Parts: sequence; C-alpha cells; structure tokens
Amino acid sequence: MVLVDDDIDARDMKMVEWAIATRVQADQDVTIMSAMAGMRLDPSQPAFPSGLGAKMGIDATKPLAKEFPPLVESPKEVMDMVEAQWDSYGI
Repeated sequence: MVLVDDDIDARDMKMVEWAIATRVQADQDVTIMSAMAGMRLDPSQPAFPSGLGAKMGIDATKPLAKEFPPLVESPKEVMDMVEAQWDSYGI
C-alpha cells in the first residue's frame, strides 16, 4: 500500500512514483509486516498455499514538520505544444 497526500492523484502511477521518489526515506517511511493474510494462490508465500505472507506499506506523504514547495505544473497549453512537437526534438 502506498499512502500519498491530496496533491497527488493516487490513480496516476507517474505521480505516485514521483511521490515515492521525492517524499520517502526508506528507513523511516517503509513498513514491512510479516504473516499477514493474503491470497492463497500467491506462490511467493513462504508456506504456500497458507495464505500468509509479508505486506509492505509506504508512506509517501510530506513530513508534517518540514516545509515542502508546492507542486509545480506546466500549463496544459504548453504541455500540449511540447507533446505535439515531441518527435522534432530528437530525444
């Protein structure tokens, strides 16, 4: 599970990945829980098909005690223009 702030669209995987890359410190924001109920058909379980396995939670929210700049987005017109000309950039 990944937890994000309301400035991140949880349905947009690029935004979620960005939040993980810029807001997560693995030693503080990742939790691993052992022997949690899951799908019995998951062959990665240590005692397959017990239905028990590890789960991971990632807190990709901004720390409360730290100032974060607002999320900067380019105007839609600019993004549309860049996308329309993308092939001409030679990237």
